[in-house]
Amino acid sequence: FLLSFIGDFLSSTTLHIIAFGAMVSLYLYTQVVGIILFSAAGRSFVEASVEKVTQTTCEEDVDAQIRGDETHTCNEKAYNDTPSSLKYHDSTIGDINTNIEETKPSTIREIYYHYDCDSVFAQPRPIHNESTWMRLRHAYVDVVGEENSSIPVPVENISKFDVPFYIAQTEEAGRGVFAKESIAKGEPIWRAAQSAFMETADEYVEFLHKIGDHVVCDLLIWCYPFYEEKDDQFMIGCDLDEGSLFNEGETEELKNMYHKESEEDGNDRAYALRDIEAGEELLTWYLEFTSDNLWVKFGLEDVWFDEDGVTFST
Repeated sequence: FLLSFIGDFLSSTTLHIIAFGAMVSLYLYTQVVGIILFSAAGRSFVEASVEKVTQTTCEEDVDAQIRGDETHTCNEKAYNDTPSSLKYHDSTIGDINTNIEETKPSTIREIYYHYDCDSVFAQPRPIHNESTWMRLRHAYVDVVGEENSSIPVPVENISKFDVPFYIAQTEEAGRGVFAKESIAKGEPIWRAAQSAFMETADEYVEFLHKIGDHVVCDLLIWCYPFYEEKDDQFMIGCDLDEGSLFNEGETEELKNMYHKESEEDGNDRAYALRDIEAGEELLTWYLEFTSDNLWVKFGLEDVWFDEDGVTFST
């Protein structure tokens, strides 16, 4: 009887242990699955939150720039305003970025449509503040290196105007530069000391992608090819201050500025061609310092607009 009792007891205990182990295993399994699902949902939430912060900040930044407010650039501000808990890193991001680099557009036509410039130009363009100009200058120096930079290093937070001016929207040509005070004939107006010069198409294209947002569309119509007699070479120039906003007179006779090399520092400099009244728009003539057909020297297209829309030419 005693042996039978002991046998029954051990059998019952074994079954209880097995049942208890199964319950513990089931509990641990449900916890692990829950953690995995929560992590996936949490990551999706993080990605959505970062995207929402970036989109909202970019929209606020463009609106603020149109009003003339001082703001950070949208990409920089969105990242800086994102809580550290939402800034995640993944070992696969490097591979993803590598693939993106390999497929970046390299022709002007491709770049124009890649950054959706038709939509960008369908709305009034913002009057850029100094934070945007500084971002452009830093991007340029990053591309060509400090030793090859044509703009001062360390980068300066000033425009190179010699007269008081202001920027305003015009009816025909978008943004323009206006004299805040009267300017006498022959008086210096602006110098190209914040102008970025690049020797190759690769540098120019890399610079555009370094900017990587709606300002690329501005650069496509601001930047220009030119021939540098002193060094006997063709170069690409981008004026990285409000000098980019000088509009052209409808005819050469309507310009009120002229350009020549400064004896002081060798920079291109704009001077008053005649007496200019306060409130008058400052107008130049682009062919004084560039030629449309020089883009072919770099294997790139020129982009310009007419009544039929955008046109690309080589």
